[in-house]
Amino acid sequence: MTGPIQNRRVLSGMRPSGMLHLGNYHGALKNWIELQYQYECYFFIADWHALTTGYEDTSSVEEYVWTMAIDWLAAGLNPGVATLFIQSKVPEHAELHLLLSMITPLGWLERVPSYKDQQAQLADKDLATYGFLGYPLLQSADILLYRAQYVPVGEDQVAHVEITREIARRFNHIYGREPQFEQKAEKAIKSLGARNSSMYRSLRRAYQEKGDGEALAKARALVEANARLTVADRDRLFGYLEGTGIAILPEPEALRGQGGGEKVIGCAVVLGAHDQAVDVAAAHPYLAVVGAARCRRSAPRLTNIRAAPRSCFRAKRTAPAPRGLQPGRRCASARGWCMAVG
Repeated sequence: MTGPIQNRRVLSGMRPSGMLHLGNYHGALKNWIELQYQYECYFFIADWHALTTGYEDTSSVEEYVWTMAIDWLAAGLNPGVATLFIQSKVPEHAELHLLLSMITPLGWLERVPSYKDQQAQLADKDLATYGFLGYPLLQSADILLYRAQYVPVGEDQVAHVEITREIARRFNHIYGREPQFEQKAEKAIKSLGARNSSMYRSLRRAYQEKGDGEALAKARALVEANARLTVADRDRLFGYLEGTGIAILPEPEALRGQGGGEKVIGCAVVLGAHDQAVDVAAAHPYLAVVGAARCRRSAPRLTNIRAAPRSCFRAKRTAPAPRGLQPGRRCASARGWCMAVG
């Protein structure tokens, strides 16, 4: 089950594991610079990801973070166009990672190709940890948190996008079920207006009976463009196109050949961005405050989970809402507070 297209949003990140070199530039940064003017882009420094293999010595992580920030700015990433931020400054990444870990089968993580490959390559390190095994799950949380439609990756990272799609599909299957969903979806279709309702039904039929991908894309665009729909009805109509549940988390697509954060070409020449007119004093306020604040404004709005009663945290009606839960947002026919990420 896929979700709504959110303004052609792109997300990618890079681990601060050392000085950037020309491999990073040609493998990722060069493409990011072009993408930032074509899509709504979120680029982040994945400092939590750096701990998956370098947890024993974290003394250089902070230095590498700010060094990477300077290199990004000097290379041409524009914070006025794209959102640049540090992963650890947006705690919602960890929160969604925790929630996804509750429903993700262990076997899904163990079969990711890079899991055994990196264990063999980094045989000198103790990687028998959940942090290393769960690396693809944290990456999935990074992507799903912002409802990114595209993830720029190299061929070696397509498997990570595929597992993200599977996790989103499983999450939607478990939590997207709603009492009387079809009746509510049919009622929402009428809100589109007579002409658009007829077109929606026709496009839905074409996709479900013939697998017409173009019809699916047109139907999504039709729903997205309708300003009269409530958020709940919009989610229902997106889910109704393909199944019988609400599409809470969308399934991203791999933007192949555009360079992912882990794409590294063997090259030992340092970028030399520090010779440019950019310093850490300029990078620090933006990445530590502005970029993170922009992300946190987006994350809670994008990841509110209005699911079936089974996903509620039960609380006494006389008690205040637990921290992190939103009062007044109750699931249908449920007594308690709805789970809301962020």
